[in-house]
Amino acid sequence: MEKEVLQKKGKPWKKASRVHSRLAKTCLTETEKLLLQAKARAAGMSESEWLRAAIRQRVVVARLTPGEANFVRHLTSLHQHVYRIREFLRHQGISVLEEACQGAEKHINHLLLYLDCDDRQSTHE
Repeated sequence: MEKEVLQKKGKPWKKASRVHSRLAKTCLTETEKLLLQAKARAAGMSESEWLRAAIRQRVVVARLTPGEANFVRHLTSLHQHVYRIREFLRHQGISVLEEACQGAEKHINHLLLYLDCDDRQSTHE
């Protein structure tokens, strides 16, 4: 009786250059998943390949450091206080101080808008 040659079942081994040793799990909304699928399909890649390419090419700008977040909280609080003072002055009929408060509000709002924009340079390239 001849020995039967058993074929191994399962998927074939990958080349060493294609083996990935770490798994990263992430939760996506249905919209994000559809967006990922569409972008990967448009690029002619699998979702995993597209994500790896995006990670390698993307520059991420940290939203705010803890110090900046604290600064924003203080600015927001200051903005609210100035607004309340301006409203009080407006009801009292003191227009000169009301205009000064309005100017201060504009400066604070400008600072808050700057911190909210994406034009800041990344320190995590």
